[in-house]
Amino acid sequence: MCVSDLVLVHVLFRHGARTPDVSIEPYVNDPLKNYTYPPYGIGQLTNEGVQQMEDLGRYIRNRYNTFLDKRYTPGSVCAASSCRKRTQKSLETFLKTLYEYDTNIPFTVLAKKDPLLTPFYDINFITMAYQETSKTFKKFEGLFKLISKNIGYELENGLLSLEILNILAARKLLGIPTPAWADDLLTQTHTDLAIQFYKSCMATSEQKTISPGMLLKDIMNTTRTKLEGKSELKINIYSGHDFNLAALLIYFGIFNDTIPPYASCLILEIHKTEDDYAVKILYQDYSGNNPQLLQLPNCPELCPLKDFTAIIKDVLVENENL
Repeated sequence: MCVSDLVLVHVLFRHGARTPDVSIEPYVNDPLKNYTYPPYGIGQLTNEGVQQMEDLGRYIRNRYNTFLDKRYTPGSVCAASSCRKRTQKSLETFLKTLYEYDTNIPFTVLAKKDPLLTPFYDINFITMAYQETSKTFKKFEGLFKLISKNIGYELENGLLSLEILNILAARKLLGIPTPAWADDLLTQTHTDLAIQFYKSCMATSEQKTISPGMLLKDIMNTTRTKLEGKSELKINIYSGHDFNLAALLIYFGIFNDTIPPYASCLILEIHKTEDDYAVKILYQDYSGNNPQLLQLPNCPELCPLKDFTAIIKDVLVENENL
């Protein structure tokens, strides 16, 4: 890859493989209701997840080897993780692989209520999500009744059904057998429910100003500082969750209606062009050997920065509720 015109790289990835994150009360008929997933613990990065993040770190190093410094240089790297332990461990592993000769590279752990990577802790955002899913989840009522029947109690809302399927899907990847009643649900049904949830969380302009608006605003502010010659930054890294990637892809109009897999990665490259600057977007979801080069609607693959800014301007406005 020619990097002579590359100015800045933004990288957003989902954490690596993890144990189930039991965020709801164990259901009555769950034989693993008291299981803590040793040796990792609940909701923690597994050995497979560590390997995935090492692989991603090596990929980014190989792709940008002539652009990035060989050794970590303060000011050249900005990295942030959500408050969850699995994203912190993922980022730590990624950085150690990206800069193999350096350890303890500093990064920021965002506060739990910071909506940049964890909008669901924002009361306004989650309230709007509940309101939207109460309407859009109606087509899944038969599914919710089936799950309620098998777990031993009536679910209060559709989001709890999604949480149940998330837990069972994470267990399946660990080799833990799936209950017979749920086996057929962990394919397209789980995906359909998750995709509907993603889209319900972006149904209103106010929701979009929180996510992905807060993240895009941070990316644009960081880019502006770099282009104004006020920083030596080369790579800006975010360690987040599946929803962070899905929210950006949905907003950009280039979502493929699949759950972003563990260690999936969205890259925004900032390039210097003859006239100005431009943005190139790549997405690695491991559906092929190489990341996909994505094209925004009404913009070329190398999208002029001024046009990119115009496309996202509606979510860069200040949200008075934040």
